[in-house]
Amino acid sequence: MECKGEKTNLCGGANRLSIYRLELSQESARRYGSAIFKGCFRRPDNTTMALPISASINNVSVDKCVDMCTEKELPLAALSAQRCHCGFTTTLFNLHEREDESQCMQHCSGEEFETCGNDKFFVVYQTQVQGNVM
Repeated sequence: MECKGEKTNLCGGANRLSIYRLELSQESARRYGSAIFKGCFRRPDNTTMALPISASINNVSVDKCVDMCTEKELPLAALSAQRCHCGFTTTLFNLHEREDESQCMQHCSGEEFETCGNDKFFVVYQTQVQGNVM
């Protein structure tokens, strides 16, 4: 079956589906619920000072981490494997040096289609809490 928009491609057909993956052109436009995706960032040397609230979460997901940070009234949620970290942007963690997202591709244990960073890189979201997010 000929595609409506791309006449040179085949689309679907009888008892068939065409599946597409759409990527947003602006990373900051990606959202999970009320949280805004900020990117992949290298884990700071002193995580405890940079993001003072943290917890290990069973079956971690973006929503669980964002909810935890929102309840603590903190504007940043940073995931690293099974841990969720919450805090503010500071000189120790300023969100100016984004890393390639391929560094943060470890999947969340609670949601296989989400990424949760690893021991060297954080996946960071801005919660709906008002704060100084640079």
